[in-house]
This record gives sequence, C-alpha cells and structure tokens, in this order.
Amino acid sequence: MGLDFDWTTNDDQQREAVLLSTVRRHKRSWRPWLIGIATAVILALGAWIGYRIVQQKNQAALEQAAQAYQQLQQQAITSHNGALFQSVNAAAPAWLSAQLQPRSWHSTLLNPQILHVEPHIHGLIATIQWRNQADWQQRDIFYAWRKNTLVQAPIPIDYWGDIVTVQQPWGRLTMREVDSPWIDEITQFVNRAILQECNERCRAQRLPFALTIRSSFATTAAPRQLAIASPRLWAMDAVGNPAPQFWQALAQMLHNQFAPARVRFAAPVPLVDRLQRLAEQFSAEHPTIQIDIVDLESLSPAPEQLFADVDGAYMLPTVSMITSGLIQDLTDFADSDPQVEAGDFEPRIWQASQWQSRLWMLPQSATMHVLFYDRALIEEMGLPTLPTDDWAGFTQFLEQARAHKRFDANSNVLFDVDADLLAAYASQLHCSFPPDQQQAQTHCLGEIGQANWAAGLDWYRAAVVDTQTMMDLSDHSA
Repeated sequence: MGLDFDWTTNDDQQREAVLLSTVRRHKRSWRPWLIGIATAVILALGAWIGYRIVQQKNQAALEQAAQAYQQLQQQAITSHNGALFQSVNAAAPAWLSAQLQPRSWHSTLLNPQILHVEPHIHGLIATIQWRNQADWQQRDIFYAWRKNTLVQAPIPIDYWGDIVTVQQPWGRLTMREVDSPWIDEITQFVNRAILQECNERCRAQRLPFALTIRSSFATTAAPRQLAIASPRLWAMDAVGNPAPQFWQALAQMLHNQFAPARVRFAAPVPLVDRLQRLAEQFSAEHPTIQIDIVDLESLSPAPEQLFADVDGAYMLPTVSMITSGLIQDLTDFADSDPQVEAGDFEPRIWQASQWQSRLWMLPQSATMHVLFYDRALIEEMGLPTLPTDDWAGFTQFLEQARAHKRFDANSNVLFDVDADLLAAYASQLHCSFPPDQQQAQTHCLGEIGQANWAAGLDWYRAAVVDTQTMMDLSDHSA
C-alpha cells in the first residue's frame, strides 16, 4: 500500500484563497491594457495598410507621369518638333547632343512601357522596357523635376557608385561600381577580340590600352584610350544583362582599335586632287590609316545616303543633319586632342562651327563678304541705311537699293559684296599694333574700329576707281 500524502493544509487553503483573489484582481486590471494593446495594433495595422494604399497610389501616379513623358518624347521625335524635344530634356548641351543620336531615341519609337519607378531626391529613376523584334529589352532613365514637371536628364552620380579599376593583361579596365558585376564578361569579350583581330605585330603597336565603361556617351581622342557608355545606357536584356547593342558597339570600337583604318572623305571637284595629295602624305606618315578622297558631286545629295557612303565631307552641316543624328558631335574629340586649339581659329569662325554649344565641324576655310556703300548717297536716295550692329535685313537692303529707279535691276555699281581685301586691309591695321603675339590675339578680338575702316575705305577707293570696277564716290562721305 503506497503512501499518498495530502500536502494541503489550512494555511495552504488560505494562501490559495489569497492567490485566487489576487489573480482575479489582476485579471480585471489587465483587461484595459489588453484592449489598449489590441487597439494600438489595429491602429498600426490600419495605418500601415493606409500607407501602403497611399504609397501604391503615389507609385501609380509616378508611373503615369513617367509614361506621359515617354509619350511626349515619342511625339517630339516622330513629329520632328525641336521645341517639344528640348522642353522634355535637360538643357545640358552634352546631354542634348547625346539624345540626338539614334542609339538614344531608337527605343522611344518602339512604344516603351514603364516597368518600375523609384523616387530619387532630385526626381525619378525609371526602368523602361520595349520589344526589339522578338526580345524584350530595358534600360534605366532619370527624370528630373523642373518647375513641377519632368525632364529627362543624366542619371545622378550616386546611382553609379564608386570607380572600380581592374588591371588586365591588355591594359586597364575602369567602370562604375554598379556595372562591376559584368567585369568578367567584358574582360572575356575583349580577350576574344584581341585574339581574333590583333596579331603579334598589332599587339606590339596597340597594347596596352585603357578601356573605360562610362556613365555617359562622352568619348575621347586620347591615344590608347577607349571609352564606351555603360550597357545601362545602351540596352539590357529582359533579365538585366548587357543587350546586343552594347556588345556590337564594343566590338566595333575594338575593331577600330586593332584593324587598319580606311576613311572615305568627300570633297568638291576642285579640291579632290589637292586633298588626295595631302591624304597620301598623311597615310605615308600613318601607315595604318588610308584616306580615300571621293568626288562629292558623284554621290547622292540625300544626306542619309551620302553619309552612308562616306565617313566625312568637305561641306557645311545643316541643323537638319545634326538633329537627324547623321553628324558626329566633335566636342569630346576636340577637347581631348592637344593638337586642336580653339585659339588657332578666328573666334567668329570657331563660333560658327558650333550649334547648341557643341562642335559639329572643324573649319578649314572661310570667306568673309564685305558690303561697301556710301551712307550719304544711300540717304540721298531715300533708302534706309544698313544697321551697323548686325546683318539683319541685308537681303532686303540689297533688293531695295537695286530696284531703285536710278539703277537697273542687274546693277552692282553701288555694291561690292566680294571686296574681301577691304576687310583684310582694315583687319590688318587693327591687329598690327601690339608687338606681342598674345596681346595681338587678344587685341584682335575687339571691334576693328571706325578709324581702321576709314583707312581701308580710302585705300579701297584709290585701288578700284582707276580700274572702273565701281563708281567714283569721292564726292560723297564714307
């Protein structure tokens, strides 16, 4: 028979009664706390749900704003509306220049859709996607806030991260941190290109070199320096890896680095022989570069076909050619080439080579037309004098003067618009005083001055009156 001890005593019963009473009191005191905690949890959950709803609404609003921008960009490109194009892009000259190239606006014509939008302190970073033939592609773009509206602008530097540099057997590879996952893939691609296109002699001449994956489309003319924009600016595939456009551009750049170059340059017929001799002299000094000078008149006048046949031309580029993406922006090349100095060119000619603060041609020659007329005689005829501060109304001025009843319509007796010697003479007087070359260059930037023009005018009168190439205006003031 086992022992079954009863451990309950009167004291235990009293303590149990006290404990039960205490528990009941605590249960009553806990109830408000439990209700408060539950209420707080419900409120927090409601606030979180409300925040998510607001966030989703804001996200949807941001995506709608970004999509609306894409539609405006597409409208500007398809309608060739330059004003609209500028209004939806940042005003930075280098940025605008890059957006004119087909590589930048090609995806815009493929009806891109906003895949994701992430707020940024200065705007929005969006991922757009589009279908290129059978494949989906994407890239990241940045929208900056400007007066409560969006404009596309360069992606901020904090997106790209720090600079990463890796030494390679062929040279140096530099890129931003965000692109560093592709180091091995890019390195292997360059290695294959060297094996395929660069023999032992080529390697001795062309290696080492530096390859930079940049956060922009800026390029360089520095020797042994190659620069290409990040795949994130070209295009990525559906899973975020570099798309074929990037690899094709890199392959072409490496081919240009290793293979002998052949350049076709178009020129007017009178210049072909002279330029061909210069080209042969250049090729003799640079055996890996061959330049062919072709007759400009033998080529198609259509710009698209013309620049498909040649690499450059002795001609003035038009704004239409530039905005169509047919002309290469030369600014980065000129800035990185120590042999190109803006000071080597007459300032007004150098300025005329630019559009939207970017360089689109290198001037080789210029003709300055001079209008010589007697102001007193013009006033006597009752014609308005030509403004001295600009050339506005120049054509109208000539038409009015030539139509005057005292002269027949074909008369040039009052006008010599090709009198370059007058300007040259006056300019030479203007620039010849400072003995120091640097002072002379600075001095020549100013106005020629009335005294120098008057001296040139006197000289011009004496030179042409005897040959009867223009009427004698000696009785009239200059």
